[in-house]
Amino acid sequence: MLARIRRAVAAEGFRTRLADPDSLLHFSVLGLLAGVLAGLSIVVYRFIVESSLGAMLPGGDPENFEALDPSLRFVLVLGGALLLGLIAQLIPPRWRAVGVAHVIDRFNRHSGSMPKGNLAWQFCGGMLCLITGQAAGREGPTVHIGAAVSSIAGNYLKLPNNSIQILVGCGTAASIAAAFDTPLAGVIFAMEVVMMEYTISGFVPIILAAAAGATVARSIFGETLLFSIAPIQPHSLAEMPAIVLLGLAAGTASALFVAVQARALRVHSGLPFTRIAIGGLISALAILAVPEAMGVGYDSLNAALIGELGLLTLVLLAITKLLLSATVSGLGMPIGIIGPTLLIGGCIGGAICKLLGIASLSFHGAESLYVLLGMVAMMGATLNAPMAALTAVMELSGSTSAMLPGMVAVIVANLVCRVLFGQVSTSRNTLEAMGVSITRDPLRRSLERSGVVSLMDRDVLVLEGEPDSAEGLERLRAATNRWAVFSRDRMHWLADRAALCALLEGVDAGDLRERAIEFARPCCDVPAQSSLGEAWQRLQEGAADVACVIEPLALHSVLGIIRRETLADAASGEIFD
Repeated sequence: MLARIRRAVAAEGFRTRLADPDSLLHFSVLGLLAGVLAGLSIVVYRFIVESSLGAMLPGGDPENFEALDPSLRFVLVLGGALLLGLIAQLIPPRWRAVGVAHVIDRFNRHSGSMPKGNLAWQFCGGMLCLITGQAAGREGPTVHIGAAVSSIAGNYLKLPNNSIQILVGCGTAASIAAAFDTPLAGVIFAMEVVMMEYTISGFVPIILAAAAGATVARSIFGETLLFSIAPIQPHSLAEMPAIVLLGLAAGTASALFVAVQARALRVHSGLPFTRIAIGGLISALAILAVPEAMGVGYDSLNAALIGELGLLTLVLLAITKLLLSATVSGLGMPIGIIGPTLLIGGCIGGAICKLLGIASLSFHGAESLYVLLGMVAMMGATLNAPMAALTAVMELSGSTSAMLPGMVAVIVANLVCRVLFGQVSTSRNTLEAMGVSITRDPLRRSLERSGVVSLMDRDVLVLEGEPDSAEGLERLRAATNRWAVFSRDRMHWLADRAALCALLEGVDAGDLRERAIEFARPCCDVPAQSSLGEAWQRLQEGAADVACVIEPLALHSVLGIIRRETLADAASGEIFD
């Protein structure tokens, strides 16, 4: 059955249409496919984690780490870290790159193609982190899982690379939508953090993917609310200074988070086991004093939202979670940081509200609002995703009343983190530690939205070997194609067919080969799955003016050619406009 689906989807007509960035219907089909696949993968991931924790923890509560004996908590966290470190030591180094930063890297530098080995490490390692109570989040791993599953499916179907990038965005959006039940925030997160652009051709399939992912998750887990947020009442303008103060605190905390993670990333050790073991030991010692820092911590966040946590608990939990999550993520644990940033920000918001209530009897702010604003301000500043954070405010609260204070808190936090402290996002931190520089070349990016098949010139006569025989000359004369391609020394050469015929008339048979090579132009080869951006890069690297579009699975048969001037016209918009 899979083979039949592959033949149907990867048919020449379908692939050709996907190479065109304006084929919204075909991209919509891909969006639905990616949304369902990503949603199912997140459901499986979440089910394994929650069922394992439910069977292991007291009361069947998958977040009830606090009920464990302190010695058992210590052994669980440290033992889990040692096992993670051992696995990380044994797997190939190239598999160790995981998380949102890895998705951004593969999207920008590898046309969205994501390796299976990294997916396996993220899936298994992420589950092990959550099951053993590391100070981890589950949303970062789900982004990697959803994007990778979609990308691998596209590569299996031999789809053009420009559509593989769309699939990565679709998988990202669907995973966030399935994890938080926030489809709109998933769409914005995918386009703001991973794709780093907003395009009409990208919006439609990604929206469909987010809707499909959220639908799959709801059909399995039901419409259960992740956070218990009371109805948000319209705030008073007199509270605006307090909201600015909250933004300042969240921005400072996000800058500290990024700085601690950057320092941990610079810890030099040739052994991943050593790095992860150090992180596990630090975590195991810390949770003896603050057990609420174990796991994802959404139970503590819900307690903060309904005002059950005291001021001291909020402060201790925010500090401990910040230092632990930033440290262990920098030391190489395959964890997510979206969940920890939400908990840290929520605790900061709750603490600010309680402090203002103590300092001023006239302050009557709703603690649930301040916890919510702290959550999104911390998330937006740490990930450099203000729009995704703002849409999350609206979807999580179910009210537009929180939008204005949310905008103020998120923007203040981002300005403090970026401008005042000069910090970058956590994803960029990780990429810099990997030695990866993501440059947004506008020319290359505009070309990457289309596949070479959409613009290649098919009016080509392909000769077997060289035109050095009477039979070859006869084929040249009989054909009506504009171009002729022949091969020599495992390299393709291109010539104007009619001009080549005229040139070779009357030439001695022994001189045919040399005269043909003198007249023809050398070509570089570009696989049919390539985007126009990849074709441009190959032409630049090979110092060539034309590339042969080949089908690798058909013994490198030539499907057509694409010229440098065609790519230049496409980049300037003369073709697609």
